[in-house]
Amino acid sequence: MRTTIYKYPLTNNGGDLQKLELPSGAKILHFGLQDNKLYLWAKVVLGFTKELRFFRVVGTGCELGINSGEYIGTIFQGPYVWHLFEVQNPGE
Repeated sequence: MRTTIYKYPLTNNGGDLQKLELPSGAKILHFGLQDNKLYLWAKVVLGFTKELRFFRVVGTGCELGINSGEYIGTIFQGPYVWHLFEVQNPGE
């Protein structure tokens, strides 16, 4: 199996769910900034079937909601602090 690292763009859109199509079993490695934009980096196996995964970027002091998800990481962008969560069951 050939593996690589891909990056996926995210937005700081007020805590709305973001859908990313990642290869099955992708492992999240990092949440960070590049050129002042938010990204998620994941280790993926090339050729694996893709699956939808759901993420939420939330600013410090913003409401998380009942199904906040699993914490991934935190980044600092000027005066803002963003926290990334992966939501397993977004319909709940």
